[in-house]
Amino acid sequence: AERPPDAPDPRDQKREEFEERLKRASNSNSLHDPWWEYIKWTQEAYPKGGNDAKLLELVERCAPQFKDEEHYFDDIIYLRVRILYADLIRDAEQIFNYLYNRHIGETHCLFWLSWAAVLEAKRKFTAADQAYTRGLQMRAEPLGRLKKAHDGFQLRMMKHGMKEAKEKAAAPASGATKERQALNKMSKKQAAPGAKRPLGQAASSGGAMPPTVPVRAGGGGGG
Repeated sequence: AERPPDAPDPRDQKREEFEERLKRASNSNSLHDPWWEYIKWTQEAYPKGGNDAKLLELVERCAPQFKDEEHYFDDIIYLRVRILYADLIRDAEQIFNYLYNRHIGETHCLFWLSWAAVLEAKRKFTAADQAYTRGLQMRAEPLGRLKKAHDGFQLRMMKHGMKEAKEKAAAPASGATKERQALNKMSKKQAAPGAKRPLGQAASSGGAMPPTVPVRAGGGGGG
């Protein structure tokens, strides 16, 4: 049965308990418990998300607490917090640039998989491929999962390239047909030397090259 609108939400009491635990915890050892436990509980208690979950607000409070705690930079839980934050905001790419520049999470394949997925979704295919490649160079674990994901990405890009090639091959024939039709409709006066004709719109080159994975100051973080 659904809870009556005016009845207290039992989740509110649990939330207050977590808040009390946060007040008693010290930042140096509170990431896994209670912060991560609090985040996981919120996801489970509010499976549909929404404003009542206050998940973004919680993650926004958590992440900065540990931004200078270098012993967490290679911690998979800290990486999960950061990636969750990236999932909840409008432009996730900026989060991965930040993590990359600070060497956060780079030994975990989860970092490279997530970054590459964000870049691919934005059609920055060259940068996505470089993210996979850099992760493989870093031997991010589990390496097999990263290699499999990269293979899948390359297969998608190959299919994408074949599709584009077919479309480009078909385009000139279609254009020539339209040109012949237009010429057939022209009067002798329009076809005469020096006569004004409508200018066709130049074909798009497909846009600028996608950006690459940024070069980090001071070189990479291992090979």
